[in-house]
Amino acid sequence: MIALFAALSMISFFFTGAADQSTVQNLEMKEALLKTDAVFNWTGLLGAYLADVIVDRWFGIPSLFLVFLLGAIGVKIMRLNTIHLLKYILVCTLLTIWGSIFLSSIFSRIGNISFFHLGGQHGSDLTSLLTSHIGLTGLILLLTVGFILIAILLSSRTVPILVDVLTFKKTKMSIDLILDLLILAFLGRGPFAVCCSRLWRFVSGSLQNP
Repeated sequence: MIALFAALSMISFFFTGAADQSTVQNLEMKEALLKTDAVFNWTGLLGAYLADVIVDRWFGIPSLFLVFLLGAIGVKIMRLNTIHLLKYILVCTLLTIWGSIFLSSIFSRIGNISFFHLGGQHGSDLTSLLTSHIGLTGLILLLTVGFILIAILLSSRTVPILVDVLTFKKTKMSIDLILDLLILAFLGRGPFAVCCSRLWRFVSGSLQNP
């Protein structure tokens, strides 16, 4: 029930948050529980307040992963399904933090396009802190490593795919042949369609050395 309430309040926030912002912006938890001010959020003043805190002040849109985690915890407690709760906690936490930093790093440069911080205020602060210490290049590398780590946690196929990409095991084609095909295809030397076909077969891993 808590997860459902949180999900409804946050989804409603995306549509009604702008209208409710002036009402909930300076509220404290105690006031949100006691007051009965009219708001547009589907879950009332308390829901509007919680959504403003979690989405705008905390982690932005990726906060939805925390709602998913609450739902998974509820399923585990009620024994409706056998799930690895520790994995869910780790993955949802990492996705929330990673997504918050990712969105904040993008929209801090192109400007926010919404009435709330898409990556959350905490995400913006964390992005600024990381950028000041490791720079933009370091931030990009950190996000890349984080993405790979999350992908590994989500799927056991990630590591073999990475190994194939890094070691070029999908094909035995030599680098010389790759360069020859590129020259033929893109500089117009030789049948264009044939060259492009071979390039596509190479990329898809179906072309082997003769």
